[in-house]
Amino acid sequence: AARVRRRNKCIRVDAVTGYVDADVVPSLEYRWYRRPDADLDRDFVQGVKIYPDNGSSIVNFPKEHLANGRVKNASCSQRYKPTVRQIKRLRNRAQDMGLVREGVAPGYLLECLVYNVPNEKFVAGDSERLQDVLLWLKWADKEHFSSCDEIHTLFGTDPGNFNVEAAQQILDSLWIA
Repeated sequence: AARVRRRNKCIRVDAVTGYVDADVVPSLEYRWYRRPDADLDRDFVQGVKIYPDNGSSIVNFPKEHLANGRVKNASCSQRYKPTVRQIKRLRNRAQDMGLVREGVAPGYLLECLVYNVPNEKFVAGDSERLQDVLLWLKWADKEHFSSCDEIHTLFGTDPGNFNVEAAQQILDSLWIA
């Protein structure tokens, strides 16, 4: 019991020798029916619904997110995921430099931003690719960006409640870093 702590969205289990820390997220299956006349047994997208301590319920579609990420990575010659990692490292650098406050630029937001970048921007060279992706994001019209699940709009219906202005400030800080 001393290793178990309740957090906002999960139950944290601290590691013991030979094991790693774990976050356990209690959730319920959630079904999103794309059409009002859908077959209740077959025509739905499966998601999860969680109930954080400090807020209303959150619906996510992790299977769709994962599958779409794999497709994106394949369509970019396996360069999407490495680019997301580059952007996250750049975020960490921007935090160390005091350009971005910790917690303001979550990895999920950064991943979804990069997901919206056209495939042709994912060129072979790491430095050139990072520059091309950041420049495209910096100047893109982000209003209708999709979340990686392609069900939510990133700056509309996504449960992260992100906004374009904050994302633009983050991108501007990443460019400086």
